[in-house]
Amino acid sequence: MNPAPSKDYFYLKGKTAEGIVHNLAERTFLTDWCFLNPKLPNGRELCDLLVVFDDVAIIWQIKDLKLDSNGKYKESELRKNISERLDSGEQIILLQNRRGFAPQIRCRECGHSEECPNCNVTFTYHSANNSMSCHYCGKRSAVPYKCPECGDKNLLFQGVGTQRVEKELSIAFPKAKVSRMDMDTTKGRGAHWRILHDFKAGKQDILLGTQMIAKGLDFDNVTLVGIISADTGLYLPDFRASERTFQLISQVAGRAGRRKKQGQAIVQTFNPDKLPVKSVSSEEQEEFYEKLLKERKLLDYPPFGRLIVLETSALDQRSAKDASKKVGDLLKIGKSGYDVLGPAPAVIEKLRKRYRWRIMVRISESGTRRLNATKKIIKNKITEVRKTLPGRVRLSIDVDPVNML
Repeated sequence: MNPAPSKDYFYLKGKTAEGIVHNLAERTFLTDWCFLNPKLPNGRELCDLLVVFDDVAIIWQIKDLKLDSNGKYKESELRKNISERLDSGEQIILLQNRRGFAPQIRCRECGHSEECPNCNVTFTYHSANNSMSCHYCGKRSAVPYKCPECGDKNLLFQGVGTQRVEKELSIAFPKAKVSRMDMDTTKGRGAHWRILHDFKAGKQDILLGTQMIAKGLDFDNVTLVGIISADTGLYLPDFRASERTFQLISQVAGRAGRRKKQGQAIVQTFNPDKLPVKSVSSEEQEEFYEKLLKERKLLDYPPFGRLIVLETSALDQRSAKDASKKVGDLLKIGKSGYDVLGPAPAVIEKLRKRYRWRIMVRISESGTRRLNATKKIIKNKITEVRKTLPGRVRLSIDVDPVNML
C-alpha cells in the first residue's frame, strides 16, 4: 500500500473520491474485531481491528471477549498473531506512536501530575535512564520518590510508550529478539541504518517503533503489522487530526505482506466505528473523503479557504495576551472577505518558557482576484501592527499551518 496523500492534494489536483480510493487501496481487506480488555477505565473497550490483505469481500464481525475455563480473559488478537508469526519464523512490525515508557506520572492520592516548568505539558517517564523528560524543550529531571504536593509515595506511571511495549514484549515473548526504533535509539550516527539492516538480515524478530517506521520500509519476511493505540492522535484539536490518523494506519498497514506471503495488520482502537479507522477498508474511503470535504467546505478550511495563524509570544503571559488582542483588534477594523477568530491561548500555551497567544484569520477563497486583494489588506495591517509591538514580544505568521498545536 502506498503512503496516503493528503485530501487537500487530491482535491486541488481535481481528483475525484473514486480516484482517491484507487490510489489508497491496492487491495481489499477482510476485517474482524475482537475485544481485548473489557475492564478499561470509563467503560471503554479496546478493540483489535484485524485487516487481512487479500482479494476477498469485506466482512465485519464483532467478537465478544469470553472467559476461558480458568476464568481468565483470552489473549488479544494481536498477541495471538505475534506468537503464531514467531513460531513460523516470520517477522513483525509494531507501531506505537509515542516514545518513552509512560507519558504521565501521577499521584494516586491527590492526582498531581509532574509537569515541565518550561512547557504546559507533563513529563514523560523514560525507563532507560530512570528520568523524566519533556519532549518539547528537552528538559530532564529526576523521578520523585514521593508526590511534591501531598507527600504520598504511591505514584502511577500512566500511558504506554515504546519502552513500555518493549518491556511487555520481553515478558510475553522472552525468546523473541526485539529492536526499538525511535528518537531515543537513533541519535547516534548511522543508527537508523544499523537497526533496519539488522532487521532485514533477520537478526531481529520484531521491529517496534514510532511513526518513523510507518512508510518506506519493504521487508520480504514481514507478515504482521500491529498498530498499538491507533487513537493517539485522533482527538487532537487540529482539523487534520482524523486525516493524519487515517494516513498513519494505511501507511504502516502496507508494510505487511509485500511479497508472496499473505499479510495482516491489526489496529488496536477504542473507536472501531470512527471513519479514520474504518476507512482502511476500501469501501469506506470514499465516505471518509466526502465527509472531510463537506466539513471543510462548511468551515472554509483548506482546500476551500485559506488560514493564517498569527502567534504572539513573550516570557510573561500578560504581554503575549495583550499583544494578541492588539493584533486582533486591528485586523477586525473594516474587515472584508475574511474572518478573525481569537485571540486565544495556543493549545500548548507555554512552550520553551514563552507564553503563546493566537489569532486565526480565515479567508474564503472565492476567486483569485478577491483572494489576492484580501491577502494584501491583511499584509498591510500586519506590517502596521508590528511597529506597535514591544520588543519583548515576538510575532510569527504561519499561512495554512500544517500543525495547529
